[in-house]
Amino acid sequence: MDQIAQIIGPLIGFAVSLVGFIVAVDQVTASARLRRQVNFWHEQSKSPSFLSDAAVGRSLERDAAARLLALQAVPGWKLLFPVSIPTAMIWATWQAGTFVGTIPRNELTFDRLIDAANIDDGGLIFLLPGVPMMVLALLAFMTVFVERARVRDAYLEGKPLTPSTVSMGGNHLTAADVLGHLNVLLWLPLSTAGSLLLALFFGITFGMRGQPPTTPLWPEWLSLMMMGGVVAFLPGIHVGLSLYSAVSVKWQHPRPLPSTLKPHRSGEKVSKTRFPTSQRKQK
Repeated sequence: MDQIAQIIGPLIGFAVSLVGFIVAVDQVTASARLRRQVNFWHEQSKSPSFLSDAAVGRSLERDAAARLLALQAVPGWKLLFPVSIPTAMIWATWQAGTFVGTIPRNELTFDRLIDAANIDDGGLIFLLPGVPMMVLALLAFMTVFVERARVRDAYLEGKPLTPSTVSMGGNHLTAADVLGHLNVLLWLPLSTAGSLLLALFFGITFGMRGQPPTTPLWPEWLSLMMMGGVVAFLPGIHVGLSLYSAVSVKWQHPRPLPSTLKPHRSGEKVSKTRFPTSQRKQK
């Protein structure tokens, strides 16, 4: 067990650091990309050739500006903790599998797997709450995209952008509300358990790489573990598609403007009520 702890600890730290780096880079690059799109479509909206080109340009400019605003309102650092939990659990499960894979092939039975896990002594018992922990982390991860969709839609519909737009309280919808009970209570936990089974399977087969090949290549129960992991993981694709369908918008340009949104005419004075009192005094 000391060997497992010595190996898993650094790997979890490395995985979390890597996830943090990826999230930070994605946040920076996505913001820069959307800013370029806003500037590009702003220039396209000034097209003197065709009114349709200008209308499409203005629509795409508003779409890019809405997504940029959503990205800034719900920053990428909110993804760090939700992504770290599944990453750490999968890494830990995979590494535990590599330790089990060092058992000679002719001795690798399911009972020996349980003995190697040393569950009675608290060995891999920490993996048991892995499924509910990963489910909660994945829901928090998906809620970030629900929040961003809420901000984007509010901007496109001309609604006031207030703290309640991205607040976790009030009438705010979380990923659990969007996905529904069946996805949250059945398909998401099932796919999470499948991912852990696959991580354990690949870890065991990776740990067996230094042993001489035998016939069959691995025990029958290990093949069942692989097939069970694949079957259990497949509903996760349905969950992901359900979320994508819920937060995506119909691609239509030019998008009809809401009746509450009034275009600003050139030369028109901006209403004083648009700015807070403190800002009017500074001006």
